[in-house]
Amino acid sequence: MSMLVPILVLSGLGAVLGVGLAVAAKYLSVTVDPRVESLADILPGANCGACGYPGCSGYATGLAYGADVTLCSPGGNATVQDIARIMGVEAVAVVEKVALIKCAGGRNVAPDRSLYMGPQSCRTAVLVGSGNKECRWGCIGLGDCTDVCEDDAVAFTADGLAYVLADACIACARCVKACPRDLIEMVPKERKVHVLCSSHDPGKNTKTACQVGCIACKLCSRKDAKSFVIEDNNASVIYDEGSQDVPEAAMVCTPGTIWDANVYTQQRWLTDPEARVQLKERQAQFKAAERAEREAKKKKAADAKKAKETAAPEKTDKTPDQEPEKGAE
Repeated sequence: MSMLVPILVLSGLGAVLGVGLAVAAKYLSVTVDPRVESLADILPGANCGACGYPGCSGYATGLAYGADVTLCSPGGNATVQDIARIMGVEAVAVVEKVALIKCAGGRNVAPDRSLYMGPQSCRTAVLVGSGNKECRWGCIGLGDCTDVCEDDAVAFTADGLAYVLADACIACARCVKACPRDLIEMVPKERKVHVLCSSHDPGKNTKTACQVGCIACKLCSRKDAKSFVIEDNNASVIYDEGSQDVPEAAMVCTPGTIWDANVYTQQRWLTDPEARVQLKERQAQFKAAERAEREAKKKKAADAKKAKETAAPEKTDKTPDQEPEKGAE
């Protein structure tokens, strides 16, 4: 009998709790929007956090409660279209982006000023006031961007310069946050002309620290002020709507800071010395063509002026007979 009492008590307690749980499940349950599962299925599953939500499931829930349908960078326009269809809203085209590391200063063009022997972390090197290059703005090359990239979209040249493989990049922007020198920017994937320098030193100092650094000569902005801006000794591309690629800017940039992806892949641009030699040849041809065009315009204007003067009627002096005498009525 003594053993039966605790068994009965526990059984009764279990029954009461079971009933309580059943009542709670019925009256306290949270209704899940059926669209959440559909939304989660069409999201890419990268769980990168670029949307600002904790993973794709978090964004799917947020969408059901009115979140912006254009926040999934890895999914691009195709995913935005699918989200809009499920949510019953008008689809909005988004500009697909890719990460760009704004530095072309590998050790072959940007000499070292010291030998860093600490932990292999860019952020640590910056914290201790180091960084191995003469340029204090350039890529340190210790791989913080690589460590956070889960898609193997960051590669390195043989001389320790990081660059992004555009086809592998899903635009999660993790590398942007990881770079302690703010060298990485998300740019429109369709754009092909970029400034690969982040130095804000005076042009003379930049030229000493890096052969391909921006010297803020303003020649690019003179080609197109809507697409290039010079601020704090550095040129940068304006990627806003209304601006455009200006391949001519690469032809007037003396240090070769401006990269035109229509002509060279980034890997070749950063690693092949022959590409730089070819650039100088193309720049010389471009400038010669510009001079010839200016001379042709000047000659055309001079010829037009001469023709106008020849065609004008000759002025004749009035004879005294044609002029009334003074005092005559």
